[in-house]
Amino acid sequence: PYQLVEPHLPVRVQARENLPLPLPEFLDRCPIQILQSMQMVMGVGVELVTWGVLFASLLAEKATTSAAPMPTVIHIVADDLGFNDVWQLSTDGRTLTDNPRTFTPNINQLMSEGIPLIAYHTYKVCSPSRVAILTGRYPWGVGYYDMEGAESVPLTFKMLPEFLKSKGYRTSAMGKWNLGAWLKPYTPTRRGFDTFTGYYAACQVDYWYHGSPANQCGVNSPGDPITDLSNSTTENILPARGHNGTYNKDIFASEAERLIISHAAEFGVETPLFMYLAFMNVHGAANENMYTLQAPEATVALYNRTQLDTYKVAGAMITELDDGVGQIRSALEAAGMSATSVITFCSDNGGPLDHATNAPLRGGKHTLWDGGLRVTAFVWSPLIPEARRGVPWEGLMHASDWLPTIAFGMAGVNPTEATGPRPVDGHSMWLAWTTSNTTSPRTEIIHQVVNRYCNGSTPGSPSVLPFGDTIRVGKYKLMAGAPGQSTVLPWPQEATNAVAFGATNGTLEPATDHCRAGGVKQEAPHVVCDPWCLFDIEADPSESKDLASDPMFASIVAKLAARVREAAATGPPWAFPVNDSRPLEIEMCAAAAISGFYEPLREAPAPTPLPPPPPFPPSKFIRAGICLGVVSLNKVHSAFGITMASCASPKAVWTSGWVREQPTLESMYLRNTPPTNGSWCVHIGVWPSNMTCRMPPFVTPGNTHTPAMRQCTDGDPTSGGNPVGSGFNYTAGLIRSLSCVDEPNACLAVDTDAASLIITNCTDPRATGWSREVAHQARNQF
Repeated sequence: PYQLVEPHLPVRVQARENLPLPLPEFLDRCPIQILQSMQMVMGVGVELVTWGVLFASLLAEKATTSAAPMPTVIHIVADDLGFNDVWQLSTDGRTLTDNPRTFTPNINQLMSEGIPLIAYHTYKVCSPSRVAILTGRYPWGVGYYDMEGAESVPLTFKMLPEFLKSKGYRTSAMGKWNLGAWLKPYTPTRRGFDTFTGYYAACQVDYWYHGSPANQCGVNSPGDPITDLSNSTTENILPARGHNGTYNKDIFASEAERLIISHAAEFGVETPLFMYLAFMNVHGAANENMYTLQAPEATVALYNRTQLDTYKVAGAMITELDDGVGQIRSALEAAGMSATSVITFCSDNGGPLDHATNAPLRGGKHTLWDGGLRVTAFVWSPLIPEARRGVPWEGLMHASDWLPTIAFGMAGVNPTEATGPRPVDGHSMWLAWTTSNTTSPRTEIIHQVVNRYCNGSTPGSPSVLPFGDTIRVGKYKLMAGAPGQSTVLPWPQEATNAVAFGATNGTLEPATDHCRAGGVKQEAPHVVCDPWCLFDIEADPSESKDLASDPMFASIVAKLAARVREAAATGPPWAFPVNDSRPLEIEMCAAAAISGFYEPLREAPAPTPLPPPPPFPPSKFIRAGICLGVVSLNKVHSAFGITMASCASPKAVWTSGWVREQPTLESMYLRNTPPTNGSWCVHIGVWPSNMTCRMPPFVTPGNTHTPAMRQCTDGDPTSGGNPVGSGFNYTAGLIRSLSCVDEPNACLAVDTDAASLIITNCTDPRATGWSREVAHQARNQF
């Protein structure tokens, strides 16, 4: 028997002959939410197979003729919000309270009037979690085994707004997309949204100056000449102009507010609206320096007892996010839409450990510990029964559950419309929130799988190793491989007295209210689960007691391991829309260098190879006062990359190289001398095994594509002892030329609009820089 309970009509459905009424009449009188649940379990606990066609048609008819209006749904996604940033969960995982050290009055009120979802899970990083929200599938089930940049959601998957359009919804997207921008069909207004105001990349270079990150043509500085900000409708994919100087949150919250008010005026409150609002807060900006956390000075001032500038600004970014959430609720009330609206809220992943907190959960963003996977989420609506409001819900939930919850549960979309190469992995949670049956229909979450497409064995497919299979079934979580950094980090204690901003690593941009700060490095051991780690999450939410080696749990390990491997076998190839995105990138960046905006150009991939891009205007290609700079992670000497930046920019911590004062490149000394002289080299190409370099953990030996600054300990590469070492040696305060790369015909080149450096064939018309004429000589070339 499948027990279905609705406040005014309890129903027990066992088999057709036991129904209280003939089936057609029963279906006609049964509330739509119960019909939807019956259809979801058809063939499992309800014997309705012979009535399947009639059932589906009556359900569809009832959904369209139901007297209850379909609700307006505002789905808000926070970026990198930590589990402990807004609320505090007790160490036993049962009691929830507000975090008294952050200021989030709007979110707190919505949670007290709605349902906090304390067992909500997502993926460990940005774009895959958004895949789950909008497709209703596990990210890996769509080909997102991790975040690889060029991925795009395959067009064979129908997205959430496309389902809602069939029910008469107006649809809008704002903020971060990050689900495909190489080709127009993968962009928001081609995936079911009527309008889109937002950016395509994982983040922008600054919260006030909306440049494109370096991996999308940008130079990673507030003065970036290429903007990643769109204002598009269904067929017109256009840039959004005039927003530089406006804080990121204000752009999207104000546009959302405007659209809600105009929707009520133009279409009426009876016409449902679906809005997908993906704030950048509290993700760090992708700029060239350490000041990635950014918020207005007045908001930072609220955190005057917070001791470190990192957490002053991070806290202010959380408060700015909260203010945006408050604007949405106020707009719904002003438009007369509040009574029939639902606000759903979640973070896309756990908070990064350099500025966010996830206690009592272990780990954070980029990790498969629960600190990276279990995140803040809630649902608010006047449609939720009063008895349920403010009561934390412990039901297991995953990001893939939003689509069936919103489309099937709230809007009455027929679940049979969810066609595609993979069945929906999600479950509708609407009945569990709005009826007395509070049991979650979800019993397992398959977070990560490893198969032939992501273990390094399939050519052209990135590997997710050393991450391994990760699954939760009931209260048990099984992990293999290296889950990532394992710190348990709470929000820091406050000072007794006020602490001025700027005392640690914060800075205030002159003549503005733009406060910026950097993160705090957190050291922690990296646990390896070999072959498995097993945790009882209900008894041990901090994942501190590994049960895998206990013989009492051997059968549980075996069962969960078999289940995750069975699931892994169903995973498809990576979701890359083209085999090589570089030609599209070159073409888009060439156009962006002229237009100033990063936008897709093509409906489909062009023939290969693409024709050479047009030459750049001299004003774009050669500019006075542009320096080759070393990008630094901090104020010491952990430099890890090269960029082009304004020589006068205060962000250029390690400005060095060659000044473009004339149409030639002129050598100059390193602006900020490192702690010691020694040999600092720009190296290009494969790192030899006998070379010891100070390398960041995320730079892998063998990277042949990106120039990087390293401190070398094998002597002067110009001596001939290291034919691979190449670039420019810092000795005695000067930069001097060294030998070039590991490829005879490779050039160090200034890409597109002199925004970044690449390695390319010397015959490439874009190549400008330094080519190797003979094995150990380099010559200037522009």
